[in-house]
Amino acid sequence: MSGFEIKSVRGTSDRTMIYGIRSPGTPARAASPELPVRKIATATRANFFEDLSGPEGHKSFPIPHLTAYSGLSSIYHEKAELDILSKDAENLVELLYPRSKLLIEFIGGRPSITSYLLAGIEKLGVPVKYYAVSYSSIEILKAFSTLEPWRYKNIQLIGLYGSYEDACDWLAENEYGVPKTILWLSHSISSIDRIDVAVFLRRLTAHLLQPGDLVMLGTERRGTAQDPVLSCGKGSEWNKKRLMDNLLRSYGLYFESARETFSTDAWDLQDEYDPNIGARRCYIVAKKDIRLNNDIFVKAGEKVLMEQSWKYDDGDIKEMLQYTGLDSFHEFTDSVGEYALRLLMLPPGKTPKQFGAMKAYFDQKQG
Repeated sequence: MSGFEIKSVRGTSDRTMIYGIRSPGTPARAASPELPVRKIATATRANFFEDLSGPEGHKSFPIPHLTAYSGLSSIYHEKAELDILSKDAENLVELLYPRSKLLIEFIGGRPSITSYLLAGIEKLGVPVKYYAVSYSSIEILKAFSTLEPWRYKNIQLIGLYGSYEDACDWLAENEYGVPKTILWLSHSISSIDRIDVAVFLRRLTAHLLQPGDLVMLGTERRGTAQDPVLSCGKGSEWNKKRLMDNLLRSYGLYFESARETFSTDAWDLQDEYDPNIGARRCYIVAKKDIRLNNDIFVKAGEKVLMEQSWKYDDGDIKEMLQYTGLDSFHEFTDSVGEYALRLLMLPPGKTPKQFGAMKAYFDQKQG
């Protein structure tokens, strides 16, 4: 059963929702009233950048389409995931199987956890399907090259190329009723605000999951202004330089710009943590006036939002569970308590509350 296949499921769903992973041609919404960030659906050079005139006066690059080139997601979470796996890989596999016959992952970086899980499942000798979902076919190919599909005799690797909603509808039609586990790890989930995460989980419980199915969420702990948890380039100046080099090289590829346009001589890295909403924002800041092309001009000192990362505390998780109908099943944390893998289960007889009530609650809490 070695090898893999990639299926296009684009256009399966006529409903759209979250982040930069929506169907082409649909309008994007602001990430929050205070941060009018445009997330662009398709990665063409014509629509890759939008000049915003919001109160914070910054522009925005949509980072999801860059990770296929730069591998930035793995900088933040891979160490924490490996820390958990070094202690609990066997326990994770035992909890998942024989309970599940499908693994469905919404990918957003190098699948370090997945490779350990698949290796453990392969040893059991049971037939399993692994679906990798992404709007980027390049990201699916990168994930499969990391997983090395030729190593598996019992696991079938399938890429679903399309939006999260497209994949959800396709799986509901083709794999409904098969016991399954959803993997949604921090390198993918953290860039989506908590309301949208809850909305999509509710969609899964309503259309795809059945009682007994599992969801594995990877979440970062909320910090404080003094303890922001995972900040840009955390750990060393080498990490910061690596982050900058990868980002700027990626931007240069998309804009087909001269090397000096996207060099560390032209940009700085800056990040901030807002403890009130539990999110970190990471920017690159122009050191001088820079013209990217005929239409795009960035002034010296102007910030370009490259990423925002949402964190979770116990209260956030409790509220999410309340409105999605899921129950907490098990939790694994890294040795320093900054990162958690949470196993959630859809129990029999639970019905999630309506999104309208949830949105009103969150608006009141955050407003």
